[in-house]
Amino acid sequence: MKSKWKAYYQYIKTVVPEKWSQLNCPYDMYSSMKIARERLKDRDFNADGGINFIMAVPINNWEVELIQGASKFGTCHHVDFEPRGFFESKKKWELWRVDNFSHLKSKVQLAYDEKKINILFLYLTEFHIDSTRLKELHQDNLIIVGFNWDDRLHFSSTHKGQIVGVKEIAKNVDFSLTMSVNSLSRYANNSNSVFYWEGLKEKITKDIVLPKIKFNKVLFFGSRYGYREDMVEYLVKKNLPMELYGEGWGSNYISYEDLTYKIPRHSLNLGISTIGYTKKLTCVKGRDIEVPSVGGLYITNRGSEVEQLYTEDKNILLYGSMDECYRKASKVLDNPDKFSHIRKNGTLKAREFSWENRFDYLIQLVNRVIFND
Repeated sequence: MKSKWKAYYQYIKTVVPEKWSQLNCPYDMYSSMKIARERLKDRDFNADGGINFIMAVPINNWEVELIQGASKFGTCHHVDFEPRGFFESKKKWELWRVDNFSHLKSKVQLAYDEKKINILFLYLTEFHIDSTRLKELHQDNLIIVGFNWDDRLHFSSTHKGQIVGVKEIAKNVDFSLTMSVNSLSRYANNSNSVFYWEGLKEKITKDIVLPKIKFNKVLFFGSRYGYREDMVEYLVKKNLPMELYGEGWGSNYISYEDLTYKIPRHSLNLGISTIGYTKKLTCVKGRDIEVPSVGGLYITNRGSEVEQLYTEDKNILLYGSMDECYRKASKVLDNPDKFSHIRKNGTLKAREFSWENRFDYLIQLVNRVIFND
C-alpha cells in the first residue's frame, strides 16, 4: 500500500506542474537562446584556443562515459564528488555542501585556461552544492552547463529537508540540458535556458559486426524497487530465464566493463523506463542508449520520450504491459537470430546519440549561444 501511495504522489507531483508549464509557458528554443545570452552578457569569450572541459561528475559506474565523451573535443579535467545517500541531519548536509563547493571552486581555479573556452559541466543536483554560489565562478571564457538524467521525476524534490532536484541548479547555470521532452517547459516556466540534448543525428553507414549471442537469457541491471520489482517478479514467476544485477537483487554489483561485455552477448536486455514508483510515467534512461549502442537487443516501455529516439520493431522492441513484455521476450529467446536486424538497427541508431556525438552537439550549441554562430 505504501508503494501505491508513493506512486500516486510521484505521478501527481510530476504531471500537474508539467501540464501547467506546457499550458502557460510552451517551450521555445529561441527564448532559451536569449536567456542564455543575457546570463553571459558580462563575460567575454575568445575561441582561438579551443575547448577546456571541467567535468563536475560523481562517478558511480557509467558516468565515466561522460568524461570520455567530452575528452574527444579538448582538454578534460574531472572534479569528483563523494557519491552518497541522505544525511541524518540537515546541518550535516549543509556542511557537506559547503565543503563540496570549496572543492569545486579550487578545482575550477586550477583547471581554468584563460586562452580557451572553459565549459564547466555539472552532473549535479542541489543536493551536492548550494548553486547560488556558482556566480563566484563567473569569469571570461567560462560557461556553466547543467545536466541530470532524473529531472522529470526530481525537477523539484526534497527529502528530510535536503534538496535533490535541479530547479535551483537551473536558475544558476548559464543553460541546462535535458533528455526529457516533457521537462522542457518546466525549465522554461521558471525563466531558465534549456535545450534538448540530442546527438548530431548523422547517418552512420559503417558496417558493424556484433558479438555472437552467448547467453540465451534476459539481462536486467538496475536497483530493485517499485514497478521494476513487480515486473521482474512477474517474469520470473513465468519462468523466463533472467540474469539480474543491481542493488536488491542476488547478484548485486557488476562493473561497467563486465556489463558492456554481457549486454551484447545476451539474447535480450530488459529496460523499465518508468520513473520512481509509478508505472504511468516514463522517461529516457541512460540504458535506453547505452544498451543498443554496445550491440544489445533492447526491449522497454512504450512512451513518448523513448519514441523520440527509436521506431518500434525497426530498431527497438516495446511493450505496454507485463504480459506483452513476457510474450515478446519469449519469442526472442525461442529464436534470437530472427531479431538480429532489430539488434543491428538499434545499435546504428543508438550510436547517433553517443556521448561523443552529444558533446559535439553541445559545443555547437555553445558556439551558437556565445558567438551567434
